[in-house]
Amino acid sequence: MHDSRAVLMLAYYFPPTSGPGVYRSLKFARYLPDEGFVPVIVTGPGEEHHRWNPADQSLVSELPELAVYRARSQPPYPSKLSKLMTRWLRLASPFRRWWIENVLELGRKAIAEHDIAVIYASLAPYETLAPALELGREARIPVVADLRDPWALDEGNVYPTALHRGLDRGEMGRTLRLADAVIMNTPEAQATAQAAFPDIPSERFSCITNGYDASDFEQLPSPATNGTFSIVHVGFLHSNLTRTGGRLAGLKKALGGTLIEIDYSGRTHIHLIAALELLAERCPQKFEHIRLRLVGPLTDADRAVVEASKIADRIETPGHVDHTRAVAALAEADVLFLPMYDVADGFRTRIVPAKTYEYLASGRPILAALPEGDAKDFVLEAQAGQVVTPCDVEEIAAAIEAFVDAGHIANRPLSERIERFERRQLTKRLADVFRGVLTPKDG
Repeated sequence: MHDSRAVLMLAYYFPPTSGPGVYRSLKFARYLPDEGFVPVIVTGPGEEHHRWNPADQSLVSELPELAVYRARSQPPYPSKLSKLMTRWLRLASPFRRWWIENVLELGRKAIAEHDIAVIYASLAPYETLAPALELGREARIPVVADLRDPWALDEGNVYPTALHRGLDRGEMGRTLRLADAVIMNTPEAQATAQAAFPDIPSERFSCITNGYDASDFEQLPSPATNGTFSIVHVGFLHSNLTRTGGRLAGLKKALGGTLIEIDYSGRTHIHLIAALELLAERCPQKFEHIRLRLVGPLTDADRAVVEASKIADRIETPGHVDHTRAVAALAEADVLFLPMYDVADGFRTRIVPAKTYEYLASGRPILAALPEGDAKDFVLEAQAGQVVTPCDVEEIAAAIEAFVDAGHIANRPLSERIERFERRQLTKRLADVFRGVLTPKDG
């Protein structure tokens, strides 16, 4: 049994909001007490519910009794012109000022009221790290920076110019150098960060991925045996990113604001639907049993893809559901569709879609439309399904036909390749990082 120590968790995204960023902080907060660390939470107002962070009150019930310091006001919402000027001129945004003020005010109050041993900063927003370091300096408390995405090293981040990316990378390096430990959430992101900042001692870096909670997968339903073949996607689609963005996007590309050319259509349902349409033409007897379920909030652009399809009557769009129902949707699928954007040959992507880990834990076969990178490696290592090129309609159609021919496939047993992503195991690794920064160093 560990002697409990308090950890100040600075996590803007926290229940009752939901979304990929929320689950990481939620599960750490849930299981850290088992490792001897009691979370004290500083978070956002919890009422800012939008596409990326819809409300899910059911998540609150998962938490132990915690001290939560919540921002009382709503963050400022600047106009499009204001956002444009802030980004191009690198001005401190109203949100940045508002959030830093809240972190400092609430963090100081939490430190005064609790015996805080370590400060844990969940990034993004990346603005969290600067006030975390200030609190650490003031109270002489070690700071752990946990990057949910690789900040200026993220291939998906588009800057106005190469200079803007370079300046952001400089800020990233300056602040990470001041942290006592740096956590990246994919192996590729860790390797990239260590190469980008070789002056930061390698022992400060570690990788703790996103994951799944085994308790979420207890007593789940089985796939339907009513003669249908269900292909399921759970989570967000990104059809809005397939738009060119007009002259401004072209200007950013010309000025070096993009790290690498990305085909965002791969991270949508566009090519999956095209593959199903192709299968309907070639093999109507196989297609007639297929149903596609897109579980999650859809944008107008996402819905437009469905409405324009020749197979719209075979597509179900239940919209946003709470996490319990989302996990049930995974378990009920005959095949899970895991898409990601496509990139140039030779480039390894630095992010892994958060849904990947729960897809793996479900035991259901995965149709993985993935580029080179950790996500592809994880699926292949677990022998969890079939990997195809993200935007190759022919490959996707052939994979679907093979899945249909195979019929219902029983759940594969969890292997150590998947169990390493279980939330309790990941939390144990986080606790080890905390213990590391709290251990006196020789010399």
